[in-house]
Amino acid sequence: SLMAFMSKDIFSSLATDKPASTSDWAKAHARLRVGGVMKSGNQLFATVNQQVVKVNDEISVEMKGRLFHFKVRRIDFQHKTVQFEPIGP
Repeated sequence: SLMAFMSKDIFSSLATDKPASTSDWAKAHARLRVGGVMKSGNQLFATVNQQVVKVNDEISVEMKGRLFHFKVRRIDFQHKTVQFEPIGP
């Protein structure tokens, strides 16, 4: 049927093995929203996309049917910023 053909076609375009482009990584990075930075004792935490993370934690962003993984590299309490490092191909 036409419906089965269409859904198969959509799935095959989402489940691509092609590596993500640099611009896709940049767009995924732009979707990392820092909601706040907090300190508890000597440990720094940040709220990113409504998840609480600390340095070396991983966070993922889904875009175009693909997961983009980032590692929290640094949390700056004074400037309320978080640095991320892309993980993956």
